[in-house]
Amino acid sequence: MSILASFCYFDEVKRCDYCGKQYPDEAVVCAIDANPLPSSSKYTEERAAPIPPPYIAPTNPEAAYPEYRWSARDGWKFIGMIFVFWFLWYIVTGALYKLSAGFYQWRWEPYGYVIMRCAFITMNLLTAAYFARTETWNTFREACGLNKRPSRYVWFGVTFAFFLCLLGHFFRTLGWTHGHTQHDLLAFESTYGPERYLYLFGVVAAAFAEEPVYRGFLYKAFRGSYSTTASVIIVVGYTAFTHWNQFRYFGWAAISLSAITVVQCYLREKSDSLWDTILCHLVYNVSGLFISGLLRY
Repeated sequence: MSILASFCYFDEVKRCDYCGKQYPDEAVVCAIDANPLPSSSKYTEERAAPIPPPYIAPTNPEAAYPEYRWSARDGWKFIGMIFVFWFLWYIVTGALYKLSAGFYQWRWEPYGYVIMRCAFITMNLLTAAYFARTETWNTFREACGLNKRPSRYVWFGVTFAFFLCLLGHFFRTLGWTHGHTQHDLLAFESTYGPERYLYLFGVVAAAFAEEPVYRGFLYKAFRGSYSTTASVIIVVGYTAFTHWNQFRYFGWAAISLSAITVVQCYLREKSDSLWDTILCHLVYNVSGLFISGLLRY
């Protein structure tokens, strides 16, 4: 018998589990200790096993990431990268302020303010789109819920936002809260001419720029791993960081922004449409301008 044949013979025999003696495949009981032998040899079982079909990798994002489900890991990565980008942003702009007095003046003029604001918004949106693993605007729009119409919950969000601004104006008339602390609103009040309205760009654009990031991606990412309460707390904390000019006084502005953030997360929890939170955010910002009297003159 050749060496190859002996190896094949060895693979096709059975072995008694008790004494270890080998038997041909047709044997049933061990002749030494009467111990039942395995039903078939290992070689026969492997040869009879079905061959699994070849793996075919998915070719579209929906197959790879069904319903664009993210985890807290994606959210924390985004926040970490935003911290790095913000640090670099302030380092670079601070250096330019020292090197050029003209840059500082241009930066806070109406046109400079809009250009820098657009650059800042683009940085945040692209970072969110990267960690959301979307490669085109259409996939990002679908992942965030921008392709769906507002739901019936939008009326709750819009009404809450309006009365929250109304309550804030009442507190300000009584002298219980601070006035405006945002640079763009202060600049709008102190600037004359039609160019002053450019300072309202950030107030209006915030609803369309922040919601795809805050509720479209970030909140959904944390909800993929955490409870509703934990996810809302994290998003409120991130909102406090990005709106520190309003939160630093720990007054009505902090309470109001925290409340509207909780309501927006509730809307995102109840609806797949991001337009519910966008319209709620827009009414909160714009109605505050009218109620406070900024747009009366």
